[in-house]
Amino acid sequence: MSTPLTRFGRAPARFAAAAAAAALGAAAFAAPAAAQAPDPTDSYYDFSGPVTAGEGTRHGAFGLFFGDDLEPGAHTVAFSLVVDAHESTFAFEGFDERCEDFPGSNALNCAEEKADSAVFFDFDYSAAAGTEPGVYPYAVTIFVDDEEVDVVEGDIEVLPGEDQPSSAWPFLHGDAVFEGVEPGATVEVQPEFLQEHAFPEDAAAVIVTFSEPEYPFGDGKGAAARADYDNCVDRYFDSPGATCVVTDFTDAPGTVFTPTVPVHYDVNERAPGPVDVCVCYYSAYVVDAAELEARFGDVEWDPSGDLFGLRTVSEPESEFADSTVGEIVIRTADNPWDLTVADAKAKGAKGSEVKVTLSPGNGGPADAYDFFDGPGSYALFGTLPTGLALVDVAGEDWHCLAEADWDDYLPAEDPADLAKLDFACLIGELAADETKPLTATVKVTGSVAKADGTLEIVALDNDGYPGGLEGDPTNDTAVFSVDPSGSGQLPTTGGSMTMILVGAAAAIVAGVLLFVFTRRRRSAAEE
Repeated sequence: MSTPLTRFGRAPARFAAAAAAAALGAAAFAAPAAAQAPDPTDSYYDFSGPVTAGEGTRHGAFGLFFGDDLEPGAHTVAFSLVVDAHESTFAFEGFDERCEDFPGSNALNCAEEKADSAVFFDFDYSAAAGTEPGVYPYAVTIFVDDEEVDVVEGDIEVLPGEDQPSSAWPFLHGDAVFEGVEPGATVEVQPEFLQEHAFPEDAAAVIVTFSEPEYPFGDGKGAAARADYDNCVDRYFDSPGATCVVTDFTDAPGTVFTPTVPVHYDVNERAPGPVDVCVCYYSAYVVDAAELEARFGDVEWDPSGDLFGLRTVSEPESEFADSTVGEIVIRTADNPWDLTVADAKAKGAKGSEVKVTLSPGNGGPADAYDFFDGPGSYALFGTLPTGLALVDVAGEDWHCLAEADWDDYLPAEDPADLAKLDFACLIGELAADETKPLTATVKVTGSVAKADGTLEIVALDNDGYPGGLEGDPTNDTAVFSVDPSGSGQLPTTGGSMTMILVGAAAAIVAGVLLFVFTRRRRSAAEE
């Protein structure tokens, strides 16, 4: 059986050798470098699992994003993925001709020749039957041409298969669901789980783990777990969360248990709503003395102290189904954001080139989170007034699309509407009370402006996700005008161009393979 490592830094020599071999394979895809290779400005890695040993596959994906220093079509972008595990633990399939696996090596290479500014690879992966449950470290090495530009380290979780001994996972887990939680509130979580099997004779402790939310609600943006008890630590394997060790336990098949004290989940006070800010997981399982010491050391505490324990439940309220995990779902109450954009005016004489500040922002009270991976979850669309020609538009954290990419990102748009569009810029997130300006450089081409242009800020949507979280749509549009004489205010004569937002987001999810945060399923068979 393969044994996971709990820390990436402890990877043995076999991992270093496999990584080097896979890196050579990835570099073999690459063309000779003509100059210093550009670094990616952003990346996306969907390879965290969990995957159940011997039970089907999960879908994985990697995305890389580059700035203006990567000339489209002039470079080869490649990556090498290697998982630290015994030979033939992980297998890869379902990838296209750009990728190559190495059977038995737990490695996958992919390369995009003549790469654009956004590169995506997707694949399926699985863990072999008999793989030891736990967390396995991996490394992804990124190459541009033949130059290594980045290394990303992470972990993937493997759950036990149904054919593995059930004594270590004797519980069936119930879910804990909380609706209408006010941002800034604390949720007390005490899930129920049913003991289905007797404990093994060498059982030394019951371990109960609690995870924190994944993207985009990690790093405290959704809900942070807290278990302030003497026999708990503030980690979920090597990730944020909580793990509690119970050595004073009762072995009673057929009994429903729940913690004697709650684990607290603190909801971010600026989290939007209504939305699931925590689709988190807990697990209860048994370890022997050797594993207990290896993972937690000398577990001694004052029995009269503040301890996390287990008690029986005489009238359970949960349904019990999964032997490895239960869900903790926290859904916020209404807490909208307010996307805004201000009017803008270009002033200058005919033939002059001027800079205009565009001022989209978020009036709060909620932060506008980055729900979609890739260039952005929010867009500023602009049409210029007559008498102006666009030279450039750019802003910090904004990704302004080339016109050639509009069909890829906005495939469902009416061609007539696209023909009116002069620029489209995307951004990942907008904090409450934040303005993220852009600078539009324009040339004054006429002495008379016959019609104003428009500015419109929108939240992208994919099949109803994340939902209608805009608090005041009346300030989502503004006027873009021009004063070709250099002074004075022209009347507003134009209207807002309404964009089909679902089409835009559908392209981000499908047309360019950007990946929406989705709820992790309990087993591969449910995905």
